[in-house]
Amino acid sequence: RTTLAELRWGAKAEGVVHLDDLLLRRVRLGITLPGGGLSIIQRIKEIVTEELYWDEPRWQEELTKYKQLLSDRYSVRF
Repeated sequence: RTTLAELRWGAKAEGVVHLDDLLLRRVRLGITLPGGGLSIIQRIKEIVTEELYWDEPRWQEELTKYKQLLSDRYSVRF
């Protein structure tokens, strides 16, 4: 619950423009949760779209870029 409150605060008060900025740098859920927090992405979506007034196309664009960044820069490759 505390983490979700921090997510809401970060979205509302920290001048966030992109999902990756929020999840990787502001509240660091993308680093501390397994899979970059994708297991709770629906809850993240509810908070972020409400606080940042993002519509569905904007959310999908941001989520696609976030997933790509996770894959490219925050995943172990063998």
